[in-house]
Amino acid sequence: MYIALSILVICYMIYGITHAVKNRSLTRFEKAIWIIIILCMPVIGASLYLRSTFRVRD
Repeated sequence: MYIALSILVICYMIYGITHAVKNRSLTRFEKAIWIIIILCMPVIGASLYLRSTFRVRD
């Protein structure tokens, strides 16, 4: 159970980091800050970043 949860958290963190790195609208400094936040607080940091880039489609 704990292994599956750990793998899920790591995958979510990796997804957040790759999304931040590929985001062309962020400067290098902003990317670095978001990556540090995601690494320090994996679930909350990735959720905050992904929520801040969320766009509602019509």
